[in-house]
Amino acid sequence: MRWCLLYGIGIGLLFSQEVKPTWFAPRVGINWGQYRTKSADIVSRSYWGGGLYGGLALQRQLDSKGRWALQGEIGTTQRRSTDRNLIYDYRYNIWSADIALLGVWRWVRKFEALFIEAGPSSSLLLYGKYWERNNLTGEVERRRVEFGRKTTSDVRRGELALNIGMGAGYLAGPGYLTFGLRFWHGINNLGSGQLFQRWNNYGVLMSLSYWYDDSLRE
Repeated sequence: MRWCLLYGIGIGLLFSQEVKPTWFAPRVGINWGQYRTKSADIVSRSYWGGGLYGGLALQRQLDSKGRWALQGEIGTTQRRSTDRNLIYDYRYNIWSADIALLGVWRWVRKFEALFIEAGPSSSLLLYGKYWERNNLTGEVERRRVEFGRKTTSDVRRGELALNIGMGAGYLAGPGYLTFGLRFWHGINNLGSGQLFQRWNNYGVLMSLSYWYDDSLRE
């Protein structure tokens, strides 16, 4: 939670400074990732799962030529994953609120644009469903995921991740319709001890954005 607050303050201070060319973009996408788990006495195999993403992004130009920019994002992500071993099958469906602050290199021409981006992000896990099947008895348990730092909790709420990606945009009206591909990897342990000792998240986000540039209306 503290990291989310710090990110929010940083983004707010950045975009409250001297007026510079700023782009805005709604963004939707799908992700393909997994929560990789590890326990002291059980070895599980993780399987990838798909989820949805939606959010808003802003780019603030940093130099006179417009090649460098700082990008702030806020969005909501659904992530799903499956873990299996000889005894149990586990499935997760978790939603989070996300913010990111990325450095961006831009190559912009009249009819096309290329973006390369990298930087950290922070997520606040909000809601999740947990499904467990005992392969020996066939019994199935379904319940909500318990978030927190207590030993009786399943997953911690706060997540930090590193991101790197790129996008290709094509002129469409006063902006660039952009197809993006981004890889993320969680760097902190989400496990609180109830289910797994270690719980890390990583995957790929495929997105579609529309970067609006007011100067193109002139």
